Amino acid sequence: MSIQVQKESNDQPLISVVTVCLNSEKYLEQSIRSVVNQTYRAFEYIVVDGGSQDGTIDILKRYDSSISYWSSEKDNGIYDAMNKGIALSNGELIGLLNSDDWYNKRTLEWVARKTLETPKSHVYHGDSIRVGADGKAVRNSFSGEIVSKELNINASHPTFFVRRGIYNKYRYDTRLRCADRDFVMRVYFEGNKFCYINRPLTYFRTTGTSNKPSFLTVLDRYKIRKRYDRRVANALLLKESLLFFDEMFFYYVKLRKRRKAVGF
Repeated sequence: MSIQVQKESNDQPLISVVTVCLNSEKYLEQSIRSVVNQTYRAFEYIVVDGGSQDGTIDILKRYDSSISYWSSEKDNGIYDAMNKGIALSNGELIGLLNSDDWYNKRTLEWVARKTLETPKSHVYHGDSIRVGADGKAVRNSFSGEIVSKELNINASHPTFFVRRGIYNKYRYDTRLRCADRDFVMRVYFEGNKFCYINRPLTYFRTTGTSNKPSFLTVLDRYKIRKRYDRRVANALLLKESLLFFDEMFFYYVKLRKRRKAVGF
């Protein structure tokens, strides 16, 4: 399950890309192809599968010669799988690509170039392209600080490429539903330097996450924010709680209409 990867040199930093997946046969191949067809070749690609029962393993076997390492075994969720992939990585920079997302063909080239221009930065990130179920694409551009005064994250986590030293110090907290938010906040508030790349690095589907509301996510965001500013955390807990119940009401109204339409 392993192949030779191009070694790192002074002008070609080795970049590790990690994809975690579970029953991802619908979009995984596009994600894989977006990595293995990069214009930049000093990379390794690691796929951590959580024990898929669909055609995911067949896809991984088909691309075995193009993937540096892949495994398939039960894990404790997406953030546990991310931590496993990071631990297996050898690159100076590590990017996490979701199994239903994909890179621009020049993403790794742009990232490598920026790391050479700004070698003292710790985290590199860029713009993302949101793709809806209707196929329409909208570019989300970065603006301002990574973390706003309201303790919201302004950048898209799937565009992040993080130096190995940062991941040696911080990993994703598997107890949280918003562990990526927690990770960014910890890295930011401990004074690490973020570097913006004015390029569309990652395409991601808005249909990739569940449409069902979860109040646990609201509580998670509150737990994370109160570490840094309890007043802001309390105010946003109230605001997001009201939004949650509003969203939940309309979710179940739509669900009842769909069930009524099919005779349930």
